[in-house]
Amino acid sequence: MGDLLDVLLSKDPFKPIAKVISHNGTDSLYSTVPIPLEDNKEKKVRFEFSKDDYGGIVPNSILKGKPIGRGATAGGSAYVVYCTVEFVKLLNMNDLAKYTRLQGNTDDPSPYVVALNVSLGYQIAKTRNVFTAGRNRFFFVDAPQKCQSFQRGLYIASGYFASITPVFDNVLVSIRPVAGAFVKSHNKDGSPMTVADLVADYFGETNLATIDNGHIIQQKNFFKNIRIKREYLGHKSKPKAIFDISREYTAANYKFEVDGKNTTVAKYFKDRYKLNVKYPNLPLIHLGGTAYLPMEACHIVPGQEFRGEIHDVRGMLTFTTHRPHVIAGLTQKVGITKISSVAEETRIGTKLMVVPSRVLKAPTIVYKNKKITYVDKQADGRSEKKKGSWDIVGTQFYKAVPGVINLVVCFLAKRPYGDGDKSIGNQAVKEFILETARHGMLKDM
Repeated sequence: MGDLLDVLLSKDPFKPIAKVISHNGTDSLYSTVPIPLEDNKEKKVRFEFSKDDYGGIVPNSILKGKPIGRGATAGGSAYVVYCTVEFVKLLNMNDLAKYTRLQGNTDDPSPYVVALNVSLGYQIAKTRNVFTAGRNRFFFVDAPQKCQSFQRGLYIASGYFASITPVFDNVLVSIRPVAGAFVKSHNKDGSPMTVADLVADYFGETNLATIDNGHIIQQKNFFKNIRIKREYLGHKSKPKAIFDISREYTAANYKFEVDGKNTTVAKYFKDRYKLNVKYPNLPLIHLGGTAYLPMEACHIVPGQEFRGEIHDVRGMLTFTTHRPHVIAGLTQKVGITKISSVAEETRIGTKLMVVPSRVLKAPTIVYKNKKITYVDKQADGRSEKKKGSWDIVGTQFYKAVPGVINLVVCFLAKRPYGDGDKSIGNQAVKEFILETARHGMLKDM
């Protein structure tokens, strides 16, 4: 839907003021100037899209379920795809300013916050080499091939969460570092990665001929829904999602008719697009319907966040765990620079806002025979291990907890228990009682 809204902004009357319009990728447009919509009783304006507009954006499965428009043929070549634009509400940001000062009649700031968040996210997303994940997470990846490898077929990248937060007498942009796992899109040499390259990386092989097709089929859930580009089509290519990986078709055995003659997928791509399929026996990529393509003809769209299960939890924690001063540095020195121009960076500044808070002192743990007081120390790699951990060896509880415990002593021996073993058992029980007494437990035996 977001791509279709971008097409809408390229048309009149939106085109002249497109720079001041933002959208949320689904159903809302926000503009800082009035949009000159045609005035009518319903206050709704309908905009139709041509086949070139919606081709590759609106799935064929959706089109097939729609009624054919007037003048269309049964072949479905004239579907009517349109959207209706309606003015909903005027938001005066002065009302939000009054709200932060506890003035005015605005009780709910959420419409204003949503509008500002959409505008903020839309403007950041238009920045070069920015990958978006959700509506508030942004990743600045200049060279995906240089990012740290993660799970099979993935890399991990640092990014930022940015969101509008109204506080007393101010409106803040909250920024904090985040991390995300993305599907690899570039080889180590920086060249765009095909699906075949991704399969090789996933299985850790350089020669795809050594990988059994059955193994690829078993792992197809990883590859499904990954968006690909068909570079051989030139500028007409629009991203498509992988629907499935064929169980039976390969570039060598799948045939179809061209100019009255049967030809294989491999031969068709060689004759038509000068693309030599190096691994014709790999499974074909299924894009839905009758569209089957060789893996080597499909390039991975950069910036696709991985939606599956994260297995390398330790690797994620190691990558994302930073001390507070490191997080502050990432936000001050990098985050603000990335999401703003030089003028805005100067205006915003790098000084972090100090939020007043009441910090309680760490409690002193009182035992019967000693006290343990927390002492804050500089990070040295050793004191951190002791923080929040108290060793109770040699201590006694201040007040014993009443309770009755019945103990049964069991002896495991290969021979019958004799009278001579009684003293050993008694000694073991006495030592156990003495050890528990050291910790303040009462004994009555």
